Amino acid sequence: MLNSRKIIFFGTLIFLAFSFCLISNRADLDLWHRLVVGCHFFNNGEILYQDIYSYLPVKNIWVDHEWGSGIILYAFYHFLGEKSLFLLKFLILFSTLLLIWALNKNRYPQLNHYRIIFYLIVMYGIFFGLKSTIRCHAFTYLFFTLWIYVLEKIRNGEYYRWFWFFPLTMLFWCNLHGGFVSGIGLIVIYIVGEFLNKKCIYPYLKILFFILLVTLINPYGFSLWHFIIDAVSIPRKYIVEWAPIYFFGPFYYLSYKIILMLTIAGLINSIFIRKNRNLDKTGMLIIIVTLYLSLKHIRHTTFFVIAASVFGYGYFFELIDSFKSKIAIFFKKKISSKVYGFLILFYHSAIYALLILFCISCLMTRSFSIDLQIENGRFPVKATNFILQKKLSGNLLLPFDWGSYALWHLYPYCRVSIDGRYEEVYPESTFEEVYFFFNHIYNWKQILKKYHHDIILIDKKEYFRTYLYLYDSYEWEKIYEDEYAAVFLPV
Repeated sequence: MLNSRKIIFFGTLIFLAFSFCLISNRADLDLWHRLVVGCHFFNNGEILYQDIYSYLPVKNIWVDHEWGSGIILYAFYHFLGEKSLFLLKFLILFSTLLLIWALNKNRYPQLNHYRIIFYLIVMYGIFFGLKSTIRCHAFTYLFFTLWIYVLEKIRNGEYYRWFWFFPLTMLFWCNLHGGFVSGIGLIVIYIVGEFLNKKCIYPYLKILFFILLVTLINPYGFSLWHFIIDAVSIPRKYIVEWAPIYFFGPFYYLSYKIILMLTIAGLINSIFIRKNRNLDKTGMLIIIVTLYLSLKHIRHTTFFVIAASVFGYGYFFELIDSFKSKIAIFFKKKISSKVYGFLILFYHSAIYALLILFCISCLMTRSFSIDLQIENGRFPVKATNFILQKKLSGNLLLPFDWGSYALWHLYPYCRVSIDGRYEEVYPESTFEEVYFFFNHIYNWKQILKKYHHDIILIDKKEYFRTYLYLYDSYEWEKIYEDEYAAVFLPV
């Protein structure tokens, strides 16, 4: 019975993860410049240290903290086709879920571990960070969860068996994504937490020392750390995912809210009702720190979901199971045990049946191809094709969201004003000049006088006032227009 239940649970979990990846497979804005970097590496065998793709002012050195991810994504895309990016996202999502399940099974052996609804909620929370085709920070979410898994092994006395794991994986992590600092933060939290737990912290100090050394094994040396420190301090006030979390609205970050409420309720029950004074300080610190980060930046909500689904699991399921046992006792008094067993079986069967029907529906109605969302103008597909067909070339002034897509399709014929590499390449002043122009604010026309532009590509709905100015201008001529985009050339 246990084996069959395990098969059904994991089969459904795989099916759900696969379906979740199908639900939202839209092309990410940053995917394209990652492909550009990977393509350059495969064609030229080098990593770039100076930008060659933009014509506006850029930083003196381009510290590409995601260069390794670009190579991996391009390799999948080029050698295995665009559908392989979908498969890569699925593997990362399911592996993360599997690690969370294994952690909960090892940490709380007395609690039921086949809770499909719980893992559905966790999956949805993690998926917020994976909702586009794939992004480089997907690797960070996987490594973050994997490190917690191994750190818990070390807490159980397996230090000498697992010590090597951290320097080895950090060698990859620090060359895949700047989120490797979350791994360093994780080790620091374990040092503080285990000190508060009155446990030996020497193993974690040794791990910290070696992983810090390993982070210097990258193409940029100490410059990577200079970039990371600067990047952490940049406000990014115009980028939505770096804004504080928005709680209002019924479906905004629903799984995040559910897990947050469960964690709070579970801790209140454990501390004030059960009078538990022997809380795991390390787990509590990880929950608190990731909660703070998630409240500060939307992008960090996934870290809290991962942390709370592991370190909060025991607290809120103690509470939930106590309610379930009371309900079970109540019903057993009203009905026979045979009828009660049938109702429980029907309840679980209905849940699994609905989930499987949902998965089948996704497989029948969704495509495995990258969704460019042409119907809502997310990318200037037609306008970019026009520029290619007419063999237009030169400096291309365009908005931030379209920069990476144009870069992938138009380089080397066109150099872009800006793209999704943002703080890697562009000083804040360059970003603001482009932002002000298209949003028609402040000294918005300054960019037209200050730099030479050969082509302007504009989202005419999003930036309607600037579009009208160009349309009525004697200095610019519209040569192309569709329902979303317009192309202008100087007169």
